[in-house]
Amino acid sequence: MIAQILQGSLIPTFVIDHNHRVTHWNIACERLTGIAAASIIGTRKQWQAFYREEKPVLADLIVDQASKETLISHFGQEIVASTLVDGAYEAECFFAGLGDNGRWVFFTAAPLKDVRGNIIGAVETLQDITVRRQTEEALRRAQQELERRVDERTSELTAMNADLKMEIVRRRRVEEALRLSENKFRAVAEFTYDWEYWIGPDGTHIYTSPSCKRITGYDPTEFIENKDLLASITHPDDQPVLSHHLHKEIKRDEASHLDFRIITRQGEEKWISHSCQPVFGSAGENLGRRASNRDITKRKQLESVLCREREELEIRVNERTEELSAAYSRLLAEGNGRKKAYEELKASEEELRKRKKFIETILDNLPIGLAVHTLDSGAVHYMNAEFTHIYGWPKDALTSFDAFFDHVYPDPKYRKVIKKRVLRDIATRDPEKMIWKNLLPTTQSGEQRIVTVRGIPLFEQNLIISTAQDITEKHQVNEALQFTRFSIDHANDMIYWVDPEGRIVDVNDTTCSKLGYSREELLDMTVFDITPGLTLARFLQDWQIIKQQENWRMETSHSAMAGEAIPVEIHINHIAFSGREYNCIFARDITERRELERLVAIQDKMGSLGRVAAGIAHEIRNPLSTINIYLSILKRLLAGDYLDTASLPDIKEAIAEMDTASHKIETVVRRVMDFSKPSQHTMQLLEVNRCVRNAIDLSAVTIRKSGVALEIQLAENLPECYLDGQLMEQLVLNLLTNAIEELMEIQGKRQLLVQTAKKIGADGQLYIVITVADSGSGIGPELRDKIFDPFFTTKNYGSGIGLSICHRIISDHHGSLHVAASHWGGALFTAEFPVKSEGTS
Repeated sequence: MIAQILQGSLIPTFVIDHNHRVTHWNIACERLTGIAAASIIGTRKQWQAFYREEKPVLADLIVDQASKETLISHFGQEIVASTLVDGAYEAECFFAGLGDNGRWVFFTAAPLKDVRGNIIGAVETLQDITVRRQTEEALRRAQQELERRVDERTSELTAMNADLKMEIVRRRRVEEALRLSENKFRAVAEFTYDWEYWIGPDGTHIYTSPSCKRITGYDPTEFIENKDLLASITHPDDQPVLSHHLHKEIKRDEASHLDFRIITRQGEEKWISHSCQPVFGSAGENLGRRASNRDITKRKQLESVLCREREELEIRVNERTEELSAAYSRLLAEGNGRKKAYEELKASEEELRKRKKFIETILDNLPIGLAVHTLDSGAVHYMNAEFTHIYGWPKDALTSFDAFFDHVYPDPKYRKVIKKRVLRDIATRDPEKMIWKNLLPTTQSGEQRIVTVRGIPLFEQNLIISTAQDITEKHQVNEALQFTRFSIDHANDMIYWVDPEGRIVDVNDTTCSKLGYSREELLDMTVFDITPGLTLARFLQDWQIIKQQENWRMETSHSAMAGEAIPVEIHINHIAFSGREYNCIFARDITERRELERLVAIQDKMGSLGRVAAGIAHEIRNPLSTINIYLSILKRLLAGDYLDTASLPDIKEAIAEMDTASHKIETVVRRVMDFSKPSQHTMQLLEVNRCVRNAIDLSAVTIRKSGVALEIQLAENLPECYLDGQLMEQLVLNLLTNAIEELMEIQGKRQLLVQTAKKIGADGQLYIVITVADSGSGIGPELRDKIFDPFFTTKNYGSGIGLSICHRIISDHHGSLHVAASHWGGALFTAEFPVKSEGTS
């Protein structure tokens, strides 16, 4: 999700890893630098966007943990440490290599760290402030020039009386033109998307971008945790307007705008340009609204400066008028000095012309499209470069309403509808109706764009000011988000997210259909409601393990609404989003796979019996030989005529020996029957060593005939624990069988170790440990992650299910099975499971 937000952000941003290679280069960065992401991602050429020769950018120095002195040597004294992120820096510099003529850029870079605090990369954001710097410089020069010229005016005006009256009239016309130009500038409503956030239907903040701290001084988490924070920092005079705006119902395709003031954490008053639009899911459900706030304090200050300049100019004009009147009186009396007055008036006219040019320069460099038309005919009075850029047509093709609609909307049907609507809305003289959203103009090259236009009527002057904003990219980002949601909802697996308290915070459609609950019902439930036997203590323990490993796989079951237990294989990814942690869970229904594994397990068990059949036959053959010998003795005694009292001890001894041999045979047969017959697996209080010995007894003859030296180290005084005895015997038998088969393939000394022990785990619990080690050829590190997968085998025979069954058995006992190298160089299998205080299925 964060990668999508970064790619869709309007703020130019790129990311490098610890090797200084570019990993992300978003669309806004492509647009600012002119370098495509495909040509720079994976390289170390980020310097090419800023310099003509290779030198480190700020993100490179952040990754290298450069000192403050090194940073100053590259970027001068203007670079300062960021107040938002530890280890981050920001500065303003002019980059001659950026664009055709160089650009002024405000840039910030911050380190990216892993969970251990190690720097793994850096992110750098860019803001083109060239227009702002040029505007500030032009304003400063204009102010200095105006003050200089006012100081120079010390001579008396000597114009002729008739000329003087005429020039006064001309000056007033120029003044009126200036006032109109300033009104045009002040009517411009400028906004872009700097501080972005998503508000849910209940008013809570689902997502707030990091830029909110630069603007307000408050962290994103504070807005997410306190949904009333925005209202509380709003200027008291603006709170009613903002409250009405936020609670007003917005239609599906409607955007809403508002300018209001806030008080930052530092007590500073700032102006905010706010724009928001509703967000709906694929099923039409209300997902809240997405909003963008931009700091327009400087724009408001600039307007205030312009207002003060206009007032000051009016004062000075009035002063000059008084001077002219006085001069006029003196001229009537004295009849001289008129030439100087005329020259002074010409200078005033030139000053006003420059002032008008200054304001037009500002309008020409605004980041939004701006045009001024005559209300009735649409004749163009002014049109800035951004306006023609947005529509993709030259100014001479847009000289009137008719020419504009003919070129911009080539489809006759669409043009007729849009033109009728626009002219109708203008005729209402209602500014609120002169907002036209999601218009579809076509550029001269045939590219279709999505544009929102606002009309600002000036009825007294028979003019209308039009502002245009290209929202094509924003619309594409919204469509991409909707497609991602559609893909997740239609995935074959159940996908859902839980928070650290176990609450389900989001689900896909497959989860709803599999479990039989509606989305709303699941969002009111916890993971404990759908996972039988899961306790809060176990959940919190697993959460910490998953957080350390970042992903985890296990098998469990989910409870459907109808009461059915669905076996699932779940993959869990631990993620952090917007200051909160979540587990993203992919749950796959493995009902059919479980049935297949059950059948294969039965075959494997029968195969295990087959592999120990020689030992079973040997254990039965010896008692049978004893019975046959004593039967021969009895036959001989009964066949002769010498059966007497003296023979009774021999007969009793023979019968006793046959009875003993018969019991041995019965014990072997019962052990085989108990092992092979299917049963309901239940946990009961048993000794682990007893299960281990039974498995060793079943393999004893096979071990002896294979020439394997068996060493048994069973720990004494192991606590009894709740386990399934039959499954535990199968676990040990499978491990012994695998070890024997491996040892038969080698020529050297064949050694086998079976060991039990107990230990205290990292979680403080008592664990039983079963170890089976051999001196075979071992299992390579590249195979250890695959060795427990079903049907995976490195042999030319066998089903490949034995070790998978072992892994399942130990998982059912809430334990773990690991493979490593033994001290002989062979394989070392270690099974660990906790001692349970109560039986669980």
